[in-house]
Amino acid sequence: MPNSILEDCLSRIPKLRVCKTSVLNAFDLLVASFSSGGKLLACGNGGSASDSSHIVGELLKSFCVKRPVDERF
Repeated sequence: MPNSILEDCLSRIPKLRVCKTSVLNAFDLLVASFSSGGKLLACGNGGSASDSSHIVGELLKSFCVKRPVDERF
């Protein structure tokens, strides 16, 4: 994760600094998963289903740069 993005977020919400290492570790795990053909699944039951749907929507709307799709897709 570009450190500047994380640092910008942490400067606006300093209480999140305690999570910095966890966020970077999660990022590294996601990169490793995506690089090896894996994917991110989000799920929940009841209100948690709404939360997971919401975060997926937030993640998808942030893709402003056109990304090439692998031919296997």
